Amino acid sequence: MPKVTPLPDKDALLACFKFPEAADYFLEQFEKILKEAGGDVYKKSEPILNKIKDFVKNTHYQRDDRGFPWDGDMQMRTDFQNLQHHLAEAAIRTITAIIKGIVKMDVAVSSVAQLLRGYSEEGVALKGVPVDSLDKLFNAWLAENNYLSKGSVIYQTNEHGEIVKDKAGNPLRADPEKVMQLMSDEKKGFGKFLRDRGLEVIVQQHRYPEQAPAADKRHEAPGTKKEKAAPAPQETRPEVPSTSEAPQSGGRIGG
Repeated sequence: MPKVTPLPDKDALLACFKFPEAADYFLEQFEKILKEAGGDVYKKSEPILNKIKDFVKNTHYQRDDRGFPWDGDMQMRTDFQNLQHHLAEAAIRTITAIIKGIVKMDVAVSSVAQLLRGYSEEGVALKGVPVDSLDKLFNAWLAENNYLSKGSVIYQTNEHGEIVKDKAGNPLRADPEKVMQLMSDEKKGFGKFLRDRGLEVIVQQHRYPEQAPAADKRHEAPGTKKEKAAPAPQETRPEVPSTSEAPQSGGRIGG
């Protein structure tokens, strides 16, 4: 009968990921179990293995270097802020190897803090890896200013990345005017945040595209020319990665 090695449950995984060294050891042992189980099992388990690798990386991002005064980095970051900082540093290295021109960010925030944004280079919409990298940078900027994007909505957070609640216990959404003002601020804006990291980005703000009433169309005079509207940013859902939940291992592996 083949040897059966039970995998740890979620609580055990979370305990492992409290410290980078423990996370590294867990990954090493987990991959060893998969290899001993055979090629077919290893191949089928690649998705969970890749998630665990990402989880280990984020654990390092949370716990590792928190700034060196001699390098001009004076911030004492929380785990959440440190995670976002290191994700941003990795994103900068990725995107500067791909993007050579000036990036334009079209952005709009609704009255209830819903976020729309899109990126382009030389008038061509960006997709894939550049967008993912820019989202990570935007999330890091939000985190630096105690905001968080979740489900296309911007929320207020504390320094640990926890969403602030109102008196009724509801998640507190960001003030859209304050977010837009902050985004264009010369000293603390998103453009300045990126320029400090060697990336030139033009941030173009837009009014949030509300749905026009059908009655307006009925009352338009025939042949009336409309003024060309500014291009609306595309809807996206930049999410802040978290290590608050471990990847689900589930089940057993036979060896």
